[in-house]
Amino acid sequence: MSELFLSVLNMSLTASYVIIFVVLVRLLLKKAPKISSYALWGVVAFRLIIPFSFESMFSLMPRNTNAVPIPHDIIYQQSPQISSGIEVVDSFVNQSLPAPTVGASVTPLQIYTEIAAYIWVIGIIALLVYSLVSILILKRQLKNAQLIEQNIFEAKNLKTPFVLGLIRPKIYLPVGLNIEERNYILLHEQTHIHRKDHIIKILAFLVLSIHWFNPLVWIAFMLMSTDMELSCDERVLKEMNEQIKKPYANSLLSFATGRYILNGSPLAFGEGNVRGRIKNVLNYKKPRFWVVLVSVIVLVGAGIALISNPAGSKAVFSTYLKDIPTMQLKYTIEGTTDKVTVKPGTSSWNYNNESIEIESPHPLDSVGFIPKIIKSDNLNEITVIFSSTPTSYTVRYWADNYIGNEKAYEDFYNVVEISNDIIVLPNGEPGYIYEIHAMWPQGNAYYAFYVTDINDNALNRETQSNPATEQSTDNVLNQLANQDFSIEGGNLRNADDETVVGFGKAFVNLFNGAVAEQKEVSFEKYISNKNLRKFTGKMLELTQKQDLLGGNAINYGLKNEFNKAKLQHMEDNLCYLELQFDSKGSGMGCKMLITTENNSLKLVDFYFGSKDGVDTFATGHPAEREIKDPNLWENEEWVKGVFDKLEDYEESLGS
Repeated sequence: MSELFLSVLNMSLTASYVIIFVVLVRLLLKKAPKISSYALWGVVAFRLIIPFSFESMFSLMPRNTNAVPIPHDIIYQQSPQISSGIEVVDSFVNQSLPAPTVGASVTPLQIYTEIAAYIWVIGIIALLVYSLVSILILKRQLKNAQLIEQNIFEAKNLKTPFVLGLIRPKIYLPVGLNIEERNYILLHEQTHIHRKDHIIKILAFLVLSIHWFNPLVWIAFMLMSTDMELSCDERVLKEMNEQIKKPYANSLLSFATGRYILNGSPLAFGEGNVRGRIKNVLNYKKPRFWVVLVSVIVLVGAGIALISNPAGSKAVFSTYLKDIPTMQLKYTIEGTTDKVTVKPGTSSWNYNNESIEIESPHPLDSVGFIPKIIKSDNLNEITVIFSSTPTSYTVRYWADNYIGNEKAYEDFYNVVEISNDIIVLPNGEPGYIYEIHAMWPQGNAYYAFYVTDINDNALNRETQSNPATEQSTDNVLNQLANQDFSIEGGNLRNADDETVVGFGKAFVNLFNGAVAEQKEVSFEKYISNKNLRKFTGKMLELTQKQDLLGGNAINYGLKNEFNKAKLQHMEDNLCYLELQFDSKGSGMGCKMLITTENNSLKLVDFYFGSKDGVDTFATGHPAEREIKDPNLWENEEWVKGVFDKLEDYEESLGS
């Protein structure tokens, strides 16, 4: 539901620009037929209900805004940011957005967004219920109305005429109208029906109910209702003749209640802005041809300019990100060679002849989120490998005692001389934050990593003993893939907790290690369900492709450092296991549902749920994806939907 709420927020924000423009254009069309102003509100409706549009060089939308001002993955971002197109607003909001806590399974922004989504739904329900109750009360008051002819009724307790109904709309008139009044009032109400205003107003009210939190949408609804009535009045004067202006205005005055009523029922017309309607009727003159022509030109031009997005919009943002090269760090510790992938941070890149900027926190402010290399006594150098060779790059570093010190950014750094793409580490105690600034003809990007001691407080966690120390990664992956996890007896007991946790850690190491090493592995020892095993293999394949393209912010590897496990025994011989861990400083989590088959532990479901993860895309949002159904992967309809999404995702990566 959070994703739906964010989509609505994006449409509401974009539509807010359009509402402001329409109000301004409406002032320019003050002398034009009111049908022009009425038609312009269709552009607002388009922006409020359609989440996409086309691009045009004539667009009036802010040029520096993103086509999606609030990213759908903002609740998972390490540095949440919006791009509304208004720098002051963006700066204020972005500084206020809470950053995720390292190691936490849920970010503060996820919680706030979920709460806001529920409040939003409650608001919609409240408006719709209020409207429905108002309609029922109105219908009860009209039960004694007398049928005059066809769909026309008279009621003694009415002070103003209106239309009520959807499929078969009815016209209700006050008792006592003379023949002349009755004729032009009927023409007014029949015009509403002929133009389908009774349907338009219902749809407008539904849109208002969805965007109830936006005050500009309320203003738009009231102004649209006013333009609807004014244009209908003008149609009556045009059809009959201008001689009825005074009696028509007198009728409006007699129908007036003396105040504006925002009725809960969107089905009734003619209640509001009586003063404005009388003034418009008395001042009405048949518009000249040139006025009509200019109105049409303004209407069409403004419509195209407000419906379209600026050419070169940042809707290409995610595609652009894949164009920025990734960087790998290669190093050897105690005979074992390892690699760390580093994603670009702050960068400027030319995409389709447009320079697009990305801002990330300085590495001294975000050390908890950049890759870490655990230094040992014999680690003296690191090799830098770019996925695309830069024209040049520079390296500088800070001692980690300057973390959080803004003055150190430009005053207390050291420059590293590079030879053959090898960074020689400084002598002395480890604890340095490195920043590499690389340049290409298309643009430039910054990369950061942290070389630290394994006893660093930030890394003082429960760490699983890792068999990778003196063995090749191929051997380790092979051992993990063929490892048996058996228990005594047929059912899971508290005595088996250590084995269950070890099983979960081994699965995480196997999957993440296979991604890091780009190796194909078997999950047969961990998963017996064919659908889940097939999904896991496909997920591994796509995650490997994604990692090569730099499509996520995760550093995968065999050496995962685990926090304390969360384990819960459930009914029907099931255990729920939740592991929080990181690989080279990149935090992740995995939720698992575990059972036994022939005394061996088996996964019946699992979910990593990282913000760019393949399983997030294919099986659902973290707020909705529950790990509790042992039969989920036996549901063929659900499984088919998952694999359809995997096909779509594979196409987006490029086969």
